[in-house]
Amino acid sequence: MALAFVDDSGSGGDAPYYVLAGYSASEYVWQDFYRHWQAVLDGSPKQVYFKMREAESLKGQFTGFSPEQRNRRLNEFIDVVLQHDLQEPSVAIPDKD
Repeated sequence: MALAFVDDSGSGGDAPYYVLAGYSASEYVWQDFYRHWQAVLDGSPKQVYFKMREAESLKGQFTGFSPEQRNRRLNEFIDVVLQHDLQEPSVAIPDKD
């Protein structure tokens, strides 16, 4: 069975587009992905979840990170994404529509 995880952007009405984007893969791929993603979260310092907005602002789960630590952690998350066979569906709809 295929599973997809999708998030939105631009839903606040302040962007010219409303975008839905994410990743889809088989359940088997997601199980392997989760194991690797959790290993990054469990690194030092441990995190409970990942939000890019918090990484950018060094707040929330990234409170206390230096910019260099944040960048290293982001690269670890990126590596997990790139190591798995994920499909990348996305759609952009003009806000005026």
